[in-house]
Amino acid sequence: AMLSLFGLIWIYSESGQASFDLIHLKNYIAAHPLSETLQRNIFGFLLFGFGILVSLFPFHSWAPRGYAAAPTSAAMLHAGVLKKFGLYGLIQIAAPLLSLGAGDWVTLLAWLALGNIVIIGCITMAQRNLKQMVAYSSVMHMGFAFLGIASLSVVGIGGAVMLMFAHGLSIALLFMLATCIHNRCGSYDMYAIGGLGPKAPVLTLTFVAAIMASIGLPGFANFWGELSIFVSLWAFEPWMVIAAVSGIVISAVYGLRAVARIFFGAPTEKFNRHIEAGATVRDLNFMERIPAFLLLGALLVVGFWPQSISLWVNKSVEAIYQKSEPRTAEVDLKIHTRDL
Repeated sequence: AMLSLFGLIWIYSESGQASFDLIHLKNYIAAHPLSETLQRNIFGFLLFGFGILVSLFPFHSWAPRGYAAAPTSAAMLHAGVLKKFGLYGLIQIAAPLLSLGAGDWVTLLAWLALGNIVIIGCITMAQRNLKQMVAYSSVMHMGFAFLGIASLSVVGIGGAVMLMFAHGLSIALLFMLATCIHNRCGSYDMYAIGGLGPKAPVLTLTFVAAIMASIGLPGFANFWGELSIFVSLWAFEPWMVIAAVSGIVISAVYGLRAVARIFFGAPTEKFNRHIEAGATVRDLNFMERIPAFLLLGALLVVGFWPQSISLWVNKSVEAIYQKSEPRTAEVDLKIHTRDL
C-alpha cells in the first residue's frame, strides 16, 4: 500500500496539478506527458504496489494462507472483489497515465504473470486441502489478468476486465461450496472424503459447474476473458500463448481431480467413520442454493451472452486509452523491436 501511495503522490507532484482527479490528470498528462524516465520509475512503484495486492508472483504467498485462515465470507469478498482493486489501479491509473513507462515494464510483468500461471499452478496441483487448493487457484488465475494488462491493448485490457468479473463470481462460488463440503464431511482434506456425489447431487452439480467455469469452459463468463487475453498475447509475444494455455491444462488437472476424489471416489474409512458417528450428509439447503445459483446463473448469462457486459467494457477501455493514442505507437515499437 505504501508503494502505491508513494507512486500516486509522485504523479500528483510531478504533474503540477493541485488535484487527484483522474479525468483532470489524464487530460493534462496526455497534453503534457512526463518524461520517459520519470514515467518508468513511477510505473515501477505502482506495478509492485498494486501487484502485491493482487498477489503477483513472487509476492503472492500472503494470499493463499490468508484465504484459508479467513472466514468463508471474508475469503469470498476479498478474492472475489477486493483483490481486483489492484488490477483496477493498473488499468485505470498506471497504464493510461504512464504509457511510455509501462512499455519498459511489460516484458517483466508478462514473465511474472507466467510465474503465477505455471509455478503457482503446479503448487495448486500439490494441495490436499480443498480450501487451500481454491485459494492457490485464485492466485494462479490472476496471472491471466496480468498478461492482459501486459499486452497494453484494448483487447487484452478488456479481456482482463472481463476475467476480473468472471473470476470474482467463480472463486466466490468455489469458496462457498468448499465450506459446504466441509460442513457436511467434517474436513477439507480431499483424501479423507469420497462418494459424496450420490448423497448430495445438487452440491455435486454446482461444484462441477464452478470448476468448469474456473477452467474456462465455453459457456461460462471466464472463457471470454481468457480468450481475449490469448488473442492479445499472440500479438504481444506469440510463444507466451503456449505457456499461458498450459494454465488451462493445469486448472483441469487439479479441478477434475478434486471432483473425482470428493464426489465420485470410493468413500474413505475416515469418511465412513464420520457417517457412523451420526453425521448426516445432506444436499444444499434452500438458503445455500440461493447464492450458489445466483453466482452460477451470472456466469452462464455472461458466458452465453458476453455482450451483456463486453460492449460496456470495450467502450470504457477505449475511452480511457484513446487519450494516449499518439504515445501508444511508441510503446508498441518498444515492445515489438529489440536493440541491435
